[in-house]
Amino acid sequence: VDGIVIDAPGPLRCWPDNLLPQGVPLLPKSLSASAIATFAGCEARYKAEYIDRVPDIDGDAALLGTTCHSALEDFVSSGEAQAGAPLKVLEDHFTRHYWTNFSTDDRLAEGLGLMKRWHKRQDWTDIMVISTEVKECILIPTSAGDIPFNFIIDRMDLNERLGDVIVVDYKSNWVPMTHDDLRSSPQPQFYGLVTRFKFPDVERIWVKFDFLRHEPIGILVTKEDNRIAWEYLKGVAERIIESDGTKETINKDCVWCVRAHTCKSMQENIAGGGVMAVASDIPAAAKRHHELTIAVKMVK
Repeated sequence: VDGIVIDAPGPLRCWPDNLLPQGVPLLPKSLSASAIATFAGCEARYKAEYIDRVPDIDGDAALLGTTCHSALEDFVSSGEAQAGAPLKVLEDHFTRHYWTNFSTDDRLAEGLGLMKRWHKRQDWTDIMVISTEVKECILIPTSAGDIPFNFIIDRMDLNERLGDVIVVDYKSNWVPMTHDDLRSSPQPQFYGLVTRFKFPDVERIWVKFDFLRHEPIGILVTKEDNRIAWEYLKGVAERIIESDGTKETINKDCVWCVRAHTCKSMQENIAGGGVMAVASDIPAAAKRHHELTIAVKMVK
């Protein structure tokens, strides 16, 4: 409108950074699925990570996940995966990225094992890869102006026989998910929504979490799901605009928060003997886990 929106392919548009609405404390230059999930969990953590940009240290697990993503992107985007290239080709991609990210071989065998597991179960029958690692955005209308919602989709496929579009997201999580978990998680719903923007006439859109340590699971995202996700997205954006970023909320992800050691709510929980007292004390957590495991065996 009036020259301040940059047109992108299809219905996708983005704001230039220097034309974003000003004067709102937590108004970001853009939003993402991870940013929204962080805000929904704790507004103070969102402010620390996405507004104040408090630096954090990436652990080996996250770095290994990044390495796997890079190797799989190379293997698929080159067409080697669909052509039936042997495991050695994928291993070479992984090894190259591994030594870019790591200085020791501590996790090399683990990563190669994940690549072998993934390669063994692939079936490319009727599957055409549409894109890999494409970053795009849609605009969320808010009371402070439009805010870009950025997303990167690891892979997008078309089932040529059925006409279905499949969004594939690689996951290196240790903990598996159920279909109910996937259905209730905002991330796959957001993937389904942005895919609908790209392919409004497609009948069925599937979102699949391709777990490298477990079996992949997927759900069908309907047009009604798209509508609900769109309303939720707009609602969360308004809550971000209205927030001052001081509200602290204890949740399951507190142990990974960049402000965990200065969070008053977490310290009060620990001092009072709450669940965070165990989560922040590895020996205590191990002991409690052992006690509960024995109790479950006794019940059985």
